[in-house]
Amino acid sequence: ANDKHIMCRVRAAEGLAQYDEDEDALAALGQALRNDKFWAVRREAAKTLGKFKGDKARDALIAASASDAKSFVRREAIKALGNFKHATTNDALRAVVAKDPSYYAVAEGLQALEKVDHDSCEAEHLAALNTMSHRDEVLKAAIGGLVKLKSAEARSRISKLLEGDLTPERRVVLIGGLARLKPEDAEIITQLHEQLDNDRTTVRRKAIEAIVEV
Repeated sequence: ANDKHIMCRVRAAEGLAQYDEDEDALAALGQALRNDKFWAVRREAAKTLGKFKGDKARDALIAASASDAKSFVRREAIKALGNFKHATTNDALRAVVAKDPSYYAVAEGLQALEKVDHDSCEAEHLAALNTMSHRDEVLKAAIGGLVKLKSAEARSRISKLLEGDLTPERRVVLIGGLARLKPEDAEIITQLHEQLDNDRTTVRRKAIEAIVEV
């Protein structure tokens, strides 16, 4: 963990996963996550800590999810928190969804929140349907969670959104989400297949992705 070569430190953090009940390994990973100067080492430490159990591992990940300067590290810590069901985890993930400046981190936060607080996270996912983000990453995460929740409210919310002025790419993501929520609705499935004739490559690609998910 103290090697001067970055890749050696990355591999060391990865290798500590096999010692997931060892307090010294836990302490070393926590220190690397807090203090290593290179973000890839911190990211690997966060990933490995996700395989540990207990308050110390969870608290280290919560701290990184809130304060690490690199979104790559925060995202890995957020993802790892999906393995720690606890009230403090729920609070930390809700803070990520509400405040993190990285859309990709917010998307990870929604996915992790669904894992640890499945029965009480519908409101956050419904609210995220209105979030604009690069490549609609937040929207896709919100829809993914709402499908797992089998949300009836999401059907009406998405239908309402489809009545508005949308980019073609966002429209196809919403149609795909509605198709996953209402797979028995032949009209929605037809609308989704019609997107395959769109002039834009990005729209056709999103339509194919949505059809595969349905």
